[in-house]
Amino acid sequence: MAKKYTLESLLEKYNVRIPQIQRDYAQGRTDKMTSRIRRNFLDTLYTAVMEKPVTLDFVYGQIEDDGSLVLLDGQQRITTLFLLYWYAFVNDGNEHEQEMTIKDVGLMNHSQEENTSRKKERDFPFCKFTYETRYSSRRFLECLVKFTPLFPADKLSLQIENQPWFSVSWKLDPTISSMLVMIDAINEKFFAVENLWERLCSETISFYFLELKEMGLSDELYVRMNSRGRPLTRFEHYKADLEKRLTLVDSDLAKEIARRFDGIWTDFLWRNRPTDKSASLEFVDRAFMNIFGFVCDVICYTRGQSNNGRSHDEFVMLDRFFTVSDMTKADNIIENAHILKSIFDCWCSVPTNLAEYAQSFISDYGHAKGKIRDRGKKNFFMSWLTGYLDSEGEVRNFSFGDFVILYAFTVFLQQEGSVAEADFRHRLRVVSNLVDNSENELSDSEDRAGGNRMPAILRQVESIIRNGVILEGQNDFNTIQCQEEAKKLEWTKVYPSLAESLFQLEDHRLLHGQIGIVGLENAECFNRFESLFSCNWDKVDCALMSTGDYHQREHNGWRCQFGSSRVDSGFAWDYLFHRRMEKADNNEEGFEKTKNILVALLKSHESFSNDLLDGITAAYIVECERTHHYDFRYYYVKYGAFRPGSYGKCWMRIGCHFDIVMMLTRSNISPSSYHPFLKEISVSFPEMENGNDGDQWYLIVNGKKFTCEEDGLKENGITIEGIKTVDSVDDCDRIEVGRAWVARQLVATGG
Repeated sequence: MAKKYTLESLLEKYNVRIPQIQRDYAQGRTDKMTSRIRRNFLDTLYTAVMEKPVTLDFVYGQIEDDGSLVLLDGQQRITTLFLLYWYAFVNDGNEHEQEMTIKDVGLMNHSQEENTSRKKERDFPFCKFTYETRYSSRRFLECLVKFTPLFPADKLSLQIENQPWFSVSWKLDPTISSMLVMIDAINEKFFAVENLWERLCSETISFYFLELKEMGLSDELYVRMNSRGRPLTRFEHYKADLEKRLTLVDSDLAKEIARRFDGIWTDFLWRNRPTDKSASLEFVDRAFMNIFGFVCDVICYTRGQSNNGRSHDEFVMLDRFFTVSDMTKADNIIENAHILKSIFDCWCSVPTNLAEYAQSFISDYGHAKGKIRDRGKKNFFMSWLTGYLDSEGEVRNFSFGDFVILYAFTVFLQQEGSVAEADFRHRLRVVSNLVDNSENELSDSEDRAGGNRMPAILRQVESIIRNGVILEGQNDFNTIQCQEEAKKLEWTKVYPSLAESLFQLEDHRLLHGQIGIVGLENAECFNRFESLFSCNWDKVDCALMSTGDYHQREHNGWRCQFGSSRVDSGFAWDYLFHRRMEKADNNEEGFEKTKNILVALLKSHESFSNDLLDGITAAYIVECERTHHYDFRYYYVKYGAFRPGSYGKCWMRIGCHFDIVMMLTRSNISPSSYHPFLKEISVSFPEMENGNDGDQWYLIVNGKKFTCEEDGLKENGITIEGIKTVDSVDDCDRIEVGRAWVARQLVATGG
């Protein structure tokens, strides 16, 4: 049976030994995680001596024939307690000297006799504690208990290291170096505590000791657990801390969650562990922490809070959501614990391993029946377990969009079969479409437009997954996309046989869920869109412009968007084919114009090929030349300089299609920008100088400044004969006229 002890009563009864099989003392290590553990443990001890006594759970050991106690579990706690008792003894009742500087301490070299003369009349009474891991550790403790430092001092460790008995080589002993760090930390935390020794001896800190034989266990188990020991993992510290915090508000719930951690939750993760068995334990621990990070994000947003700028460190999260405070009441902690339990439990109900589950619902690439589009992760759920948080466990690696998709799956699993799988697949698609078209809305920053939208977004996701209903008037996803998704839900009820064709259109790489550029009213065009954009994109661009001037002017008023042959990004078409909030007020007319021209092209043929598109473009050019109608569209489809294949951006003066600059970046005119008319004219004359004076682009031909303006081509400001322009329409091809003029100038001068 376990017996309750204080360190005082334990050392009065036993000589306590840390055996060779144990690892080094670790609570004084200086890495980030251990530093946090040290602070938390000292905070617990401080609270015990100042406010309310504490019991530090169980320690385990073996009683030897000589009556000594070999400590097999609890080494870290007992060692720290021993150092605290020593500190309290040497500090309590001493006459503190004047405070010393670090330089003074560095020069100190008190002999052992001098220190002994300053000690209390009695020696430190609890010397029956030793380390057998190394001789140096054992010898250090023997010397330490006979030493009394001077107070006050910032660094007791410096005084200790300056003693004649302290060997320089001891700094290489990890147990000793950790003890020195802990002694300094104890000094910093407890120096101002009055009567510390008396408080410690009043049973303020206790623990239970249980002998292995009483448990019916052999010491082989603990040898395996502790041999040069695998340090307690981050997860193990977290789990113990969580259980302790929950016990304060609901001990039964704390025990239930603890059983699940060691039972069905671990079994779930073990089933999904990687094939590399050597990494299994590390995977399980990290997976637990990643799930906990997700749980805390859910708690945060469901409570209407923001995580913007906050750490995802698990102990920070425990303090925030599982600790009674002015902001967090006991009832809230219990509710948070039930959220944690519900999320873990529902994922344990997944009928297959997570890799198969992901493949069942998420496409690897493009459209797949019954699945949502690829999320950019080879195994979406495994990426959650292994990478939801960064390697330090502090920053969320998952995007807001992926978080929302993960939450949608969680809501479905929590329904325990009340939502049919077929309905869920459709509703998940709705959520996916909303996510992919709400880049600007997915935010929990109060500083962004609309503020923290995540609480409302989670409410919207719950409504969609549980009931198939899109809530109106919410400050959540992109409003335009919400309206489209609501219409599509109703449309698929009326035309269920056409639903799969709609879904295939949604999954096109240029649309990613928003199909307004085609429209529900043009269902016959759904499959034709795929056929059109399976062709060469430059040919698609020319065929569209041959059908009509489809370009859109951006809301800033000076930048224009055209298509592009650049298939590696699709940026240009993405802008043209999507309604956005920043476009809605300024360019709805432009979007509708693009839509009408695209639909007209789609309706012209049931399928498309490169040859067909070339024919459409060629016919348009022939017609322009036959009617002498040389407008901007003509130049655009005939000459490649107007279609540089970049981002489809240009600067064009309003009402003047000939005052234009092609951009090779997304947003700015740069040194690589150029005037497309002048570029086409000069392509046969690479030796010509070209440039701009900030407002006007030009060529230099035999010292003459050659420009292209709204009313024609000009030489030093004088219009060149041969072109008549009315309302931005030439009566002949000004590029051919310009090339002929340049050639004549060069011939005349022998150039």
